[in-house]
Amino acid sequence: MNSTRLSVVIPAFNAARFVAMAIESVLDQHYPGEHEIIVVNDGSTDGTGEIVERYGGRVRHIRQSNQGPATARNTGVIAARHPLVLLLDADDIALPGRLERQAAFMGNRPEIDICFGNWIVEGEEDDYLARFGLSAPIDEFVEVEDPLSRLLARGSFVPTSTVAIRRRTYLESGMQPKGAFYAEDYALWCEVAGRGGRFACCGAPLAWYRTASDTRLTRSGHTYSGLVEVLGKALVKHGHRLDPESHRAALTRFHRASEILLRHDWWTGGRKRVRHRMASLDPPLPAAMRRRWTLVSLVPAVIPRIARQLLRGTPPTAGHGRIALRRSV
Repeated sequence: MNSTRLSVVIPAFNAARFVAMAIESVLDQHYPGEHEIIVVNDGSTDGTGEIVERYGGRVRHIRQSNQGPATARNTGVIAARHPLVLLLDADDIALPGRLERQAAFMGNRPEIDICFGNWIVEGEEDDYLARFGLSAPIDEFVEVEDPLSRLLARGSFVPTSTVAIRRRTYLESGMQPKGAFYAEDYALWCEVAGRGGRFACCGAPLAWYRTASDTRLTRSGHTYSGLVEVLGKALVKHGHRLDPESHRAALTRFHRASEILLRHDWWTGGRKRVRHRMASLDPPLPAAMRRRWTLVSLVPAVIPRIARQLLRGTPPTAGHGRIALRRSV
């Protein structure tokens, strides 16, 4: 019998349509070891809380004001009673055997800080881990070589809803950035790896990832700034540990992400936002890229606003001696 004690932490925001499926996917596994399910209700207004309450003592229900997925996960991990924490988002599903498989591995390998598996992405057929050059056996976990270089140079290869992490590691690494809405998990993985943490993965899918969900934060404006902020901080703090090739690849990722972010800023906020963003970017941008965006920032902010209105089919109109825009319906 597996004696590894574990806590499953499920952050939930307006997840009334899905949270029961997430909870049931854990309950259906009948894990024999001591365990608990914690749902952190992050200020839901759609009846999520009422659904969770129906499970009574089988699920610990923690309510808090809406503070984002990072703070919700942090709340759950802080409240966890057991040394191993499994993460599962409220609109995803834990696949059969996940708890037993991860508990057994982490119980036998105390030197590993994080283990994770593949996941099945709704509507997609390719191998998620293979996108990042990871290959692992279906039936066993293998250690990931140089996780810090891989995270910074290739991207966030760790599917959050398949993660088992030691509670001690989560807390000592500073947890996920408070209030973050995008790349909050990536920030934690980078910090764990930067501190010398060890990762292991298996090729078997451990969770099903739902893409057709209104609560998916990856569709929000936080997408653009989150990656740049996390990658930039990780490069400044841990970049000296990378070999030259990995460092160049990581810097290239940062510059490409910054380019996309600056385009988004100019498009949505005009030149003032571009100037503010350029001043805040760390590491600094290459000189040529900085000069180009300095020139772009001279373009009046009204230009991108007019372009947006034209794309939406609402033509600009003249008013009071200057260009005015009709309010879009």
